[in-house]
Amino acid sequence: MTRAPFVVCFVLIAAAYTACSDSDSTNDLGPSDARCVALCKDTDAACAADVRECEAVCQVRVKEMQPLCATCLIENANAGICGGGSACCPAAAFPNSPIDCATECSGSIGVNPVNHPVCVELCATANDACSPQAAECIQACQARVTGVSGLCALCLLEGARNGACNVGSLCCPDPSFPATTNMCAAVCGA
Repeated sequence: MTRAPFVVCFVLIAAAYTACSDSDSTNDLGPSDARCVALCKDTDAACAADVRECEAVCQVRVKEMQPLCATCLIENANAGICGGGSACCPAAAFPNSPIDCATECSGSIGVNPVNHPVCVELCATANDACSPQAAECIQACQARVTGVSGLCALCLLEGARNGACNVGSLCCPDPSFPATTNMCAAVCGA
């Protein structure tokens, strides 16, 4: 099997997950937490996919976390608040990392689903020309979090850039992961 069909299949699987995931899917996240529903709600039908993605990312921050930990991890999220005049779909920004919440999260493990919502969000692209990069991105992202606790996964993915690049140029997913295993040792169990 050549690499190209594998890449296409992998991207299609990731795209299908993004398009089809919801609060009742089999991604180990279960029904959405009421706080995530409130944080990510939007009345614009064009934002439905963004709402699902926002809820999924929020859910990994609250599911199976101690109450104070979950509260800390979603505190001050801005839910995609943006400038007036343009469509503003929910894309929650979570300013608190597991390291910020280390005291409150002591004893919390959290969930780490196979298709991690943060990886799906980081590696998503609407540009077909970026399909190979999107597949490589999700592979690298999933490899980084496979087998660790949910809290550790959140820490290891914290602050990833998602291929941020110059305005006007083709910008395919290519996350940079600034959180090192050493930085996350406290929540990753050394």
